[in-house]
Amino acid sequence: MADLTDLDKEIFAYVMDCPIGIIKSEVRKAAREFCQSTFAWVATITKRVVTDVQKYPLTTPIDDTEIIRLVSAERKRENSLDDDDTVNLRFGTDYVMETRTCLKFTTKPTTTVAKGLIVRVSLKPKIDSDVIDADLFDHWREAFEYGARYRIMAYPNKPYTNNEKANFFMGKFWDEIRRCRDELTKNYTSETLKNTFQIGDVTNGFVV
Repeated sequence: MADLTDLDKEIFAYVMDCPIGIIKSEVRKAAREFCQSTFAWVATITKRVVTDVQKYPLTTPIDDTEIIRLVSAERKRENSLDDDDTVNLRFGTDYVMETRTCLKFTTKPTTTVAKGLIVRVSLKPKIDSDVIDADLFDHWREAFEYGARYRIMAYPNKPYTNNEKANFFMGKFWDEIRRCRDELTKNYTSETLKNTFQIGDVTNGFVV
């Protein structure tokens, strides 16, 4: 994991009259907005499938994070001894999402299978958290900086208010979001996933 507070000094250089508390808050918001808009932070959850149990709550595997949405789901074949012997699950046919964090099989499992359900979920930091994935931070730290700068400079009637620069950095921030989406899309083979990057699209039954 990386620490978002590593950006505080770099951002302070652009808004030297801004209280450090505001800087910290806006860096967190920028990171959340980036993750919410790209689904770039992905983690895997493995669940035990139990006979006749259809509903499986999903809990974030990383402290101080929230689940945004389910990215993909697989199920281990019943009676298989190979943990890698899985089949991709289809939304609407094999499962539905009762809530953003609860998967429900459309039919009851007939066998209990350890590590029987493997799901990938996208995450974002909690609003008061400075935790961020290290690889994500290293690759997209400039995006987080741009996001925090535009938010701070857009504050009205402050010594650091600068609407022109706020608009400039907001443009840079969204350029990075689009670039991240493009990079991720190239790595996806599912046509469904390739079409999930527009804000307001319905994904797995929920507006993201």
